[in-house]
Amino acid sequence: MANKKNNQVDATEKELRNLEEALSTSEAFLEKNQKPLLYALVAIVAVLVCWLVVENFMIQPQSEEAAEQMALGQVYYAAQDYEKAINGDSIEFIGFAAIADEYSITKSGNLANAYAGLAYFKLADYDNAINYLEGFSASDNILQYTVKSTLGDCYAFKGDTEKAISCYKKAAKSENVLVASAALMKVGRAYETLGDFASAEAAYKEIKTSLEGKIIGVTDIDEIDKYIENASLKNGK
Repeated sequence: MANKKNNQVDATEKELRNLEEALSTSEAFLEKNQKPLLYALVAIVAVLVCWLVVENFMIQPQSEEAAEQMALGQVYYAAQDYEKAINGDSIEFIGFAAIADEYSITKSGNLANAYAGLAYFKLADYDNAINYLEGFSASDNILQYTVKSTLGDCYAFKGDTEKAISCYKKAAKSENVLVASAALMKVGRAYETLGDFASAEAAYKEIKTSLEGKIIGVTDIDEIDKYIENASLKNGK
């Protein structure tokens, strides 16, 4: 029994010595690196202060201004006045192009890229449309893939069918069945322009197997069997 108690005492004393050594080591480290640690702490605080200043005095005010401008621009876009939507009205609206440039750090600035690109597409200015559409990024499912599909249209009109197909395939990944089905139809038609009827048939069959029945009243989808049959005949089957 005495030996057991002695062993427990020895273990406790050993733990205390280890703790004292650890504390001494930590104290020595802190003493030795006091200045570098202080500098690091000051740097972290400075970064946080800078971030708060930027957030509260730059990003937030710019976000509010950009949102107000976007609301004005959306009126012109809805009215199909695409020139003013892009370039502004010289009165109170600066235009989507200017919003994208001057408010690039805001969400509205990012969204302005999409609107400017879509407006340029409506005006058949495909180079500018591509420039702005490719400058847009978002997690919103419908808008993200609608932009991808429009990018494909731009490349198709420019004669770059392969790149158009690449964009359409990305758009076809949308969770929205209308966006996905429209993109797959474009994939099929684009392949047909290339004379690749086997790939066109595969795209149409993908619509039939994955989307048929989910969409009613869309002519192309309702008549998807006709597209499959035509592609198959052209493919020599």
